Amino acid sequence: MEIRLNEKTLHYSVEAYGKTWTWAASFAPSITFEQSEEVVYFAQARTVTHKPWKTGVGKGVLSHYEGFEGPAEGLSFETIVWLEEATGYVRFEWVPLSESQAAMRAVYWPGPMECQQSGGYTLLNWQQGIRIPNDWPVATTKTPFNGMLG
Repeated sequence: MEIRLNEKTLHYSVEAYGKTWTWAASFAPSITFEQSEEVVYFAQARTVTHKPWKTGVGKGVLSHYEGFEGPAEGLSFETIVWLEEATGYVRFEWVPLSESQAAMRAVYWPGPMECQQSGGYTLLNWQQGIRIPNDWPVATTKTPFNGMLG
């Protein structure tokens, strides 16, 4: 199993069991703010760095973002995308380091995965569980739980 980062698009892909899952091409990681309609994209940070990340339980990529302007001024954060060796789970962590001047409304990260193959599906652990085939003719839009599970 392997995790790859495209440093130009900030998209991740996961390769495992002879298949590759990638983020949707239309996705750009971003943040919205309470008192502003402005969308601030991760790529707008003046400083963006990536380096390998490894602990006793897994390995992956640590990315650091800082130097934003506008409502995100003062904001810095890190993302860690890593493979847990004991379970094979891929973990996506967003770690705030310093706050922005404006209150954040939402962080849009990680991105949705593209699932082009027929016969695949997505499982949501909501209510009794929902299984959505990848070739379902109706797009799944905003969920009633607003993306928050737990």
